[in-house]
Amino acid sequence: MIRIDKIEMSLRLRQILSRNGCTNLENITKYSKESILKFRNMGSITYNELVQLCNTYNIQIYSSADLKDPEKGIYFSESVYEKLFKLGIKTNADINDKTLQKYMKSEYFIPRIYKKLLKLRQE
Repeated sequence: MIRIDKIEMSLRLRQILSRNGCTNLENITKYSKESILKFRNMGSITYNELVQLCNTYNIQIYSSADLKDPEKGIYFSESVYEKLFKLGIKTNADINDKTLQKYMKSEYFIPRIYKKLLKLRQE
């Protein structure tokens, strides 16, 4: 775990991460790029600093665009994206039996979303 108080970063970024429950840099993976950009005081310069830090420590920030299929007409609302991200489902490749079981047992379970995830699952 890479604690944010042990990494050199701007005070603004440290406060933003702390305010959003990210005590470790890895915690940022619970959020999509779109959600991160909505953090209070997160501007483009601070976001770019975060991206550079994540690149340094091989931490990937995913976009909600990584979890949809326009050809099949499959999209999710922003709130559903956030819930799926928190469960570790960030791309179509993350959809497997284990993550689907985790989703079914979660407090976020919605049958129609489950059906969409089944359609997205890569065989």
